[in-house]
Amino acid sequence: MKHLHVDIETYCDLDVSDVGVYRYAEDDSFKIILFAYSFDGEPVTVIDCSRDEYPGESIPVRVWKALTDPSVIKIAHNTNFEYVCIETYYGIGLDLTQWFCTMIAAAYLGLPLGLDKIGQVLGLSEQKDSRGKSLITFFCKPCKPTKKNGGRTLNLPEHDLQKWNEFKEYNAQDVRTEKEIYRYVSRFPGLPGIEREYWILDQIINATGITVDREFIEAAIETNKRFTKDVHDEMVNITGVDNPNSLTQLKRWLLHELGHEIHSLGKDYLADAIDGALLPEHVERVLRLRQFASKTSISKYDTMLAYAQKDGRIRGLLQFYGANRTGRFSGRGVQVENPH
Repeated sequence: MKHLHVDIETYCDLDVSDVGVYRYAEDDSFKIILFAYSFDGEPVTVIDCSRDEYPGESIPVRVWKALTDPSVIKIAHNTNFEYVCIETYYGIGLDLTQWFCTMIAAAYLGLPLGLDKIGQVLGLSEQKDSRGKSLITFFCKPCKPTKKNGGRTLNLPEHDLQKWNEFKEYNAQDVRTEKEIYRYVSRFPGLPGIEREYWILDQIINATGITVDREFIEAAIETNKRFTKDVHDEMVNITGVDNPNSLTQLKRWLLHELGHEIHSLGKDYLADAIDGALLPEHVERVLRLRQFASKTSISKYDTMLAYAQKDGRIRGLLQFYGANRTGRFSGRGVQVENPH
């Protein structure tokens, strides 16, 4: 079997950590800007895809063919990202069973998930380039318009060719690091058949996603806004403080009303104080309102809207081997396995 190692760098107006890879990759602003690859023992090649007109490089035919060739194993670290982005952006059908994920293989061996952390733990000769974070911020995310940068919101290669060349080397180094991780995990039996089947099922579940009721979610968010405002206004009316969300102001008011200092307004104190039924009625009401205001379950609705795609579904909600010591799944985004 041949092996094709792949790593891509992308640009999008959205932050993938806020919306998940499926929503990220379908956004109109999304693009693949660098495509690094290596066949078996060949050196790494980096293709500049940043703009069609700059500098006009294209992905070789043999790479295109390899992406859909069942006799070629496609290897990436966190395969889900490369798989989803390449399939969505280029509009080609990819077969997940032809892919191998070094992140999952490493997790099965009890190693960390991150490319950099694995390299450090194993003491690899090929380590992830530490410049990556700043380069990704520069080229993969919108930039703040300033007088100095001419008011632009996007950094292109010509805006800093030195950084761009560093970014291409960073992309290539990721492939070299991933290749060394693959050589390491290949010394072991790898994912047993049943575990690989579970991983493929996990990817199918993530790609299928679940439907969300956008109208209901938006109504719930709006209702919560009105409720929060009502709570805020009532606390202001009772306490007279400018900002009842301020711990300092609220504690000062409680000191005046109760005659002693309150050191904490955490949920445990609030529950105990209210259940004790020893508070003046107006103070108890303020503490109950404080309880209402501190609830955060509504944040799931915001996450659902952020993850929602054009077809009304949210995807990428599970992480296979997220807890790599036990092998159990972890949640991503909405955390659907946690109803609270």
